[in-house]
Amino acid sequence: MKKILASITIAILAGCAGTPEWIRQDTSPAQTTAELADCQQRAAHDVQRDINMMSDTLASRALDWQRSGVLGIRLQEFAAEIQNRTSALVHRCMIDKGFMSDG
Repeated sequence: MKKILASITIAILAGCAGTPEWIRQDTSPAQTTAELADCQQRAAHDVQRDINMMSDTLASRALDWQRSGVLGIRLQEFAAEIQNRTSALVHRCMIDKGFMSDG
């Protein structure tokens, strides 16, 4: 189960790579990249609690879900929820830093 959660976490973080371009006046591309990385790190930290809770749930329910054929669905739902929350946290962080999104 830990391998499954690790795969989900990697997929979520990779999904953040498709974020829009961020623009802030008088900010270099390198500084923008650093600010975005900071926001992504903060978001990853904030969603870690949710990932830990899902890990606990998987530890107790995975066999039941696997037997009933819903394990894959549950994992997809969880990954989508975490990815959406992570994207929203990154977006809010960048806005709070004074950036505007081009998309």
